[in-house]
Amino acid sequence: MDFQTAKRLPIVDYLNRRGVTPDQVLGNQVWYRSPLRSESTASFKVDATRNIWFDHGEGIGGTLIDLVTALDKVSPLEALRRLDSTQPINPPTTLPDCQPRPARAEEHTVRIKSVKMLGNPALIQYAEHRRIPFPLARTYLQECYYSVDEKHFFGLGFANDLGGYELRNRLWQGCSSPKAITTLPVEGSDTVSVFEGFFDFLSAMVYFNRSKPAHTVVVLNSAALLQTALPALHQYKRVHLFLDNDATGIKAAGSVKATCHNVVDYSTQYYPHHKDFNEFLIKSTE
Repeated sequence: MDFQTAKRLPIVDYLNRRGVTPDQVLGNQVWYRSPLRSESTASFKVDATRNIWFDHGEGIGGTLIDLVTALDKVSPLEALRRLDSTQPINPPTTLPDCQPRPARAEEHTVRIKSVKMLGNPALIQYAEHRRIPFPLARTYLQECYYSVDEKHFFGLGFANDLGGYELRNRLWQGCSSPKAITTLPVEGSDTVSVFEGFFDFLSAMVYFNRSKPAHTVVVLNSAALLQTALPALHQYKRVHLFLDNDATGIKAAGSVKATCHNVVDYSTQYYPHHKDFNEFLIKSTE
C-alpha cells in the first residue's frame, strides 16, 4: 500500500474499528469526543465527504495517515505500515447511526464561496496597511469570498497544505476548514524558515527585499499546529525560527530547539522588542 491509497481509506470506518464512536452526525460532518485526549464535549470532526479530520481542541488535523501518526505517536512511514498490516478497510455504506443534534451555538461555519486573483482595492489597501506591497501580496494571497453563519464577507486568503484558507480583513480574522500548515518548498533546500502567521512570512520577504524565499518556508498558521510540522522540520539541517515574542511563541520555539538540530531563533535578533515580524515591520516604517 502506498501513501495515496492509505489516505483514501475512510477515516470514519477506521475510527469505528478502533472502538471510537461518534456523538453526532451533521450532514457529512461526523463529530466525536477526541480520541487524542479526554474530553466531555465532542470537538473532533471528520468530514466524511473529503475524508479529512480536524481536532478543534488541539488545533490539528489532516488525513488518515496524520491521524494514525497522532494516535499511535509513530512516524508517517510506520503509520502506513500499520495500516497495511491490518484487515482491509471497506468504505461504509452509510454514515454512523446516531441521533443528529443541532450544531453548538458557539460554532461558526465558514464556507468559501469563490477564490480570485487579488484585485479588490479594499484588500490591496489592507495589505499595504500591513506594509505588504501589492506585487508581493498578489503572488502569495488570494481574494476570497466566504460566508460565516450565512453572513457574507470577503478577505485576503492564504492557502494551506490541505486546501483550507487563513482569512483576514480589517474587521475579521479566521480560517476555513481544514486548518493546516502551509509549506512553500524550495528545491534542494537544506534549511527551513518557520513563521507563525502569513503576515510575518510576507514581512520577512519585504524586510530582506526578496520576491521568492531563499529557503523552504513553513507557515504554521497557528502555534497549535507545531506538532504537525515537527516531523517535516526534522528533515532539514538548519531550522530558522521567526515566531512570535509572546508566551506561546517562546514555548513553541523551545519545543523546536529541544527536538531539532542547528536551530537559530531570529525573533530575538531581528524584533526582540516587538510581538512579531509584522509589527516590527510596521513600526520600523512609520
